[in-house]
Amino acid sequence: MAGLAVRERFARFGPGYRWFLLFAMLTGSLSTMLAATTINVALPAIIGAFGLGQDQAQWMSTAFLASSTIAMLANAWAMSTYGPRATYVFGMFLFIAGSLLGAVSTTLSMLIVSRAMQGVSAGLLQPMSMFLIFQTF
Repeated sequence: MAGLAVRERFARFGPGYRWFLLFAMLTGSLSTMLAATTINVALPAIIGAFGLGQDQAQWMSTAFLASSTIAMLANAWAMSTYGPRATYVFGMFLFIAGSLLGAVSTTLSMLIVSRAMQGVSAGLLQPMSMFLIFQTF
């Protein structure tokens, strides 16, 4: 179903659509991959700012990875139920909301929730990007 929609859009908008889709998919996918790794650089500053132990601080990475894994399992269902476009827009919206929440976090709990939101968006965007790029090219 998703492949048909991509082919229809390609026929409607011409060959430029292929490159637009590639740029959009890479933007979402690279943003979420960057978010997955930047926490390791920020961890010492977060530990100092919140007065955390290493065991508490690791919950930020764990929340991201666990929620990403769960969202990857639900990705095929979301794409077939809501379509790739709505799923992608929701994933990007969730990533932006999670990033903003993380930026204004005042407690560890808020920071963990924001990382979980980013993880869900990563679980939606990364596999979907590979699928749609494969369908387009």
